[in-house]
Amino acid sequence: MVFLHLQVILQSNFSGPNFPLITIFDNVCAQKKLLNDVFDINELKLVIGWSMGGQQAFQWASYFPDMVKNMISMCGHAKTTDHTFVF
Repeated sequence: MVFLHLQVILQSNFSGPNFPLITIFDNVCAQKKLLNDVFDINELKLVIGWSMGGQQAFQWASYFPDMVKNMISMCGHAKTTDHTFVF
């Protein structure tokens, strides 16, 4: 089961090239919904991530600057290049 634009998508409904595109932003939106709705957390002192987690940290800080006070991205980057896409 995955989330796409906060909608639950069952993996068995899709295969191969028909599988929906899931972005880092989709993951960050799901994380934000969990923090806000379940844990009632509305401010993050620090968002930190390594590699793909670093990409999520960039998304958090750029899309939710009022919520994220500080961000550290280690070995992460704002955009996936062709070279790093295979990882």
